[in-house]
Amino acid sequence: MNPDVSYVLYVGGFVLIFLLTYQYAFFMIKKTGQMMAHSFVAATLNVVLGACAVLGWTIYSYGTVETLFMTGLRLGSFLTVLSILVLSVLLFIKRKQFLQTT
Repeated sequence: MNPDVSYVLYVGGFVLIFLLTYQYAFFMIKKTGQMMAHSFVAATLNVVLGACAVLGWTIYSYGTVETLFMTGLRLGSFLTVLSILVLSVLLFIKRKQFLQTT
């Protein structure tokens, strides 16, 4: 597979992981009202799914060029940390909207 396509699919996977964990947090906080518990679960889920994506990248790229392997590991680590930070900031900013009763 072309490395450019691999990177696009890899980053797209991280975007999908972020969207899934945000949707989980949004739905569960609206349903139960427990902000901290579900924010923590969403962040943990983000880390676990990010680690699975990095593991998949490791399996895919281990036998190929070393720069492809190392760049993917650094990119995966960076995207995991970035998505946790963005998730935390978004949940903190929208906490009043989540906790309003309907």
